[in-house]
This record gives sequence, C-alpha cells and structure tokens, in this order.
Amino acid sequence: MNITKLIPIMVLFLVLAVASVSALPITIEKVKIDDTILEPNESNKLSIERGDELPVDVYFTVSEDVENLEVLAFISGYEYNYLDPVSDSIGPFDAEADVKYHKKLKLNLNDDFDEDSYKLRIVVSDRYGEEVIQSFNLKVDVPRHELKIQDVIFNPELNIKAGSALLAQVRLENKGEKQEDDIKVKVSIPELGVSGADYVDEIEDTDDSEESEEIYLRIPMCAKPGIYEVKVSAEYANGRRQISTIKSINIEANDMCEETPKVKTTITLGKQLENVLAGETATYPITITNNLKQSKSYTVSLDAGDWAESVKLTPASTILVDGESSETIYVHATTDSKTTGAKVLTATISSAGNTLKQLILTTNITAKPSNWLKLAFEAIVIILAILVILVAIIVGYLKLKEDNDDTQSETYY
Repeated sequence: MNITKLIPIMVLFLVLAVASVSALPITIEKVKIDDTILEPNESNKLSIERGDELPVDVYFTVSEDVENLEVLAFISGYEYNYLDPVSDSIGPFDAEADVKYHKKLKLNLNDDFDEDSYKLRIVVSDRYGEEVIQSFNLKVDVPRHELKIQDVIFNPELNIKAGSALLAQVRLENKGEKQEDDIKVKVSIPELGVSGADYVDEIEDTDDSEESEEIYLRIPMCAKPGIYEVKVSAEYANGRRQISTIKSINIEANDMCEETPKVKTTITLGKQLENVLAGETATYPITITNNLKQSKSYTVSLDAGDWAESVKLTPASTILVDGESSETIYVHATTDSKTTGAKVLTATISSAGNTLKQLILTTNITAKPSNWLKLAFEAIVIILAILVILVAIIVGYLKLKEDNDDTQSETYY
C-alpha cells in the first residue's frame, strides 16, 4: 500500500483527536485571598504567614453549559504534601452559560512551611476537556514570635500509681523569627490541684530550634483512680503570649488507700459513768481502731480539773496502732478523799496534730463512812452480843431452878 495514501487519513485522525479535547468555555475573572485580588504570575503585596488559614475566592464565568466541573486550589513544594496536602477543591457541579460563579476554598498553611516563595495554582476542569489554569505568586513569611509545643513525654508513659512521681518532659520549638528568652513551662493536673513549673533560658531564632524541660509532679497518695487531663502550657515574649495543650494520664489506685471512702479511725468508749467511793480509782477503757492499711500513731490527753488526786494512762499516752487493728488505752482517775458528787474528766484523742474526738467521762463519788460511826456500830454489835449471852444465862438459870423445885416436892410426900 502506498504510504502517501495514508497521510490524509492520519491527518484526519489528528484533527478529530484535537477537536475532541477542546478548551473549556470558562474564563477565570479574579482570585482573591481575604480582600486582596491576586494578579496572575506577578508579585502580590499580601502578607501570608505559615500557620495561617487562607480563604481563596475564585470567580469565573462560562460561555456554554458545562457538566461535572471541579475547581481545585493547591500549593506545591511543601515538604509533607504527601501526608498533609495544601489543597482544597469543590465539585463536581454543573455550570450554565452566561452565569457568574463564585467558589470559596480554604488552604491551611502548616507551621512547618519553609519561609520561601510559592505558587498558588487554580485549576478548573471537567471530565475530559482541557483544563483552565491560573498561577499566582505568593511569599510565605514567618511570625515574629511563635513557639510550639512539639511534644510531651510522660514517665511513666501510660499508667501511674497514686502517690508516685510523674516526670513530664516538654519539648518546645521556636517557629518565629525572634529568639525567645525566659520561657515559663508549667504542667498541671487541675482536678487534683497539683502543678509544677520551670524556666527555659532561651530558644534561638534559627528555624526548627528546639529545647526540652523536665518537670516533676507528685500524684496524691489517695487520688481517685481514672483518666485525668494534664495541662501543659508555656508563657513567652515577656509573659504576653501563651500556648497550651492537653494530654491525658491514667492514675491507678494505691494499695495503701481504700478505693471507697470510709471512716479512717473508730473510737469506742467502754463506759462513760463510774461509781466509786471517795479516795478510790475510776477506770475507763478507750478502744481505738485504725481502719487504714498503714500504721498510725494516736495520742490521748486528759483534763480533770482539780477534783482528782491523780490521773494516768496505761499502757501510755501515745500508742502506735497497726493497719486494720485495734488497741485499748485505760484512763485511771484516783479521786480525792474529801471530794464527793458527779465530776467530769475530758479525754482528747488526736493524730498527727489533728483532734479526732473528745470524750466526756463522768465519775460519781460517794463519801466513805466516818470512823466514829464505825466504832458506834461495832459497840452496838458487841452490846447486843452481850445481851444475847445474858438472856441465855438467865433463861438457863431459871430452867435449872424449876427442875430442882419439882424434885424436892416429890420426896416430901
């Protein structure tokens, strides 16, 4: 076959291919960031800082009806675009001829953006037509002051037992153009009322300059187990700026504390009233029960006024009670021989300087009988005994006489 005969056919296929991929009937009228209209491929006087969110407004018209349109805005060259692309899109949608369209997009400039020049690209396309592209020059600057909490590491990392020390390592990164001095770093657990703070002397203004600070917190011994929020903050720029983040830590119960609230100490008085004679000793047992799992020391102090000749405690005024155990202290109050009536003794039980309970002990004192009464009683007993003996003698004598008289009468007759 003659090759010259194929040339017209090949040309026809090329013409059909070009015709089938025609330019879209779309005109991009303007593109705005905030209230600034951007000029394509020219220097745009617009302050953009990394970390900003850019609102991009795209205005365009179509001269013919178009189906399945999409509008895409993106910035290339960001180091981590494959993980966190700086782009946004709208569509697909259908557009009608001679209608003006306004589409709103947003681009988030990560604070890891390098300070440099970039291009913002706007692409309008459909399924198969030739896309419409406009490019705009942008300059990304860095803030004058900007610190970032890069990371917070806890030790222990996941779980910590109540009563233990928590080490928080806070890593700060300077993302601004100025060196930061005297940065106050604070770590706190607001729900437990514990916190710790320290200062970082300086973080240089070189990009990605980092410093770390270690802060210790003591978790309360009997903190309720559960998940707690840990607030990490940093003050800088002479205290005029602050950044913060919230982390979580799981606190486990300490075996030395009860999971459910209960009375830590139970105090039982054996008897509150004692009846004694003047000059005798009244004894009151006080039993102290330590409901905690750890040992605890208790002290008993007495106030008897001036009615008692002496008061003492056995085995001692201060005792150590083992966890979940009981001990008994005895109060001995020796009364004055001349005191009578109801008298009061106060016993105060305390532990670690805190008063736990006050007990009122009552002693009812009765006077002893006097000596003359005793002697009189003894004399009466003796006299009565003598009288009984005399009566017995007299009765015996009379009986004997009667018997003798009867004998004599029988002999006479």
